[in-house]
Amino acid sequence: METNDHILLGCPFARAAWFGSNLSFSMPDGESASLPTMIQNWDKMISLSKQNWSPEEVFLRAQWAFDEYYSLTRHHHHHGEESQPGSILPPQLTWKQPEIGHMKINCDAALPLEPTGGGLGVVIRNQRGEILWATSIPVSFFDALLGEFWVVRSTLIDAKDLELTHIIVESDNATVVDTLNHQLPSLPVRAMGFIQDIHSLANQFETCQFVHISRGANQVAHTLARKALSLASKTD
Repeated sequence: METNDHILLGCPFARAAWFGSNLSFSMPDGESASLPTMIQNWDKMISLSKQNWSPEEVFLRAQWAFDEYYSLTRHHHHHGEESQPGSILPPQLTWKQPEIGHMKINCDAALPLEPTGGGLGVVIRNQRGEILWATSIPVSFFDALLGEFWVVRSTLIDAKDLELTHIIVESDNATVVDTLNHQLPSLPVRAMGFIQDIHSLANQFETCQFVHISRGANQVAHTLARKALSLASKTD
């Protein structure tokens, strides 16, 4: 029977997930995977440079990711949908084409572990899934939430420049989407400037929707945002 340590740290998928994360952590060969040992030897096993995340913070972020995946899959099964044979992700975890006459805009922000700046990624696609616009934008921000609001504002500015009229803006940050849809009891004060700008810009479109999606459905924008971390200027 598989143990929790093996599932979370030792199996090939878990090892790949840890290594592919921002931590770039790789379990040393020949060592047994153990959560207590990992936490006790945190400083020796993982180097986090200038931004020191505690083990609790890292596992909390992992819990957030799991909660998002669980809520989406639970919704999927609740509605009686069946996964297609051979599919890796349920349908709602993949990008979907917008309705005819609408443009779908996916956006994401990336912030490295070291406080050296950040990156924004935006991709615009039509109802056939064709990419009309894609950009990576290196910017300087040190708060992940502000970066997520920043990229939404940049998205709307690009959409106005392209003279789009009916848009659907997708983000994998639930706080941002809920805030813009007036679904939170209080607004993040530090982002008020961005929020006001976004609402002002949104009112200039005939229709503008803000939709929360999973990271899997936002992969192209995420990749563009990560690409921006290595750029000196905006690229289209």
